[in-house]
Amino acid sequence: MTVTTDDAIAFMDHAMRNWPLNGMGILTDDLEDLRAALEQRDARIRMDGAWQPIETVPKDETQILVEVRAGYFAVVSYWSDAWRETANGLALRNPPIRWMPICTTQGADHAHV
Repeated sequence: MTVTTDDAIAFMDHAMRNWPLNGMGILTDDLEDLRAALEQRDARIRMDGAWQPIETVPKDETQILVEVRAGYFAVVSYWSDAWRETANGLALRNPPIRWMPICTTQGADHAHV
């Protein structure tokens, strides 16, 4: 059985309306976090394999593929106020000009190019 994001969100909406919650509302918080994660995942899947404008780049330590200059690509993430290569942690000298998500298939550690 394949469960779509819409199915999962419908289930979460039903659960939040009908399941008893403890006094802290933890179930509601957990379900809202799950919903946000599913929506982010779906947004990344829709973008997968397509170059994106640098203005839309995530700055949350997500590993991405960037083009720094024509023909030079690097897998980086943004942390400590800089774009850093994931292989060595060194900050990029030049800012990236475009980006794309890297392959998120389990066990894969190479980028879609």
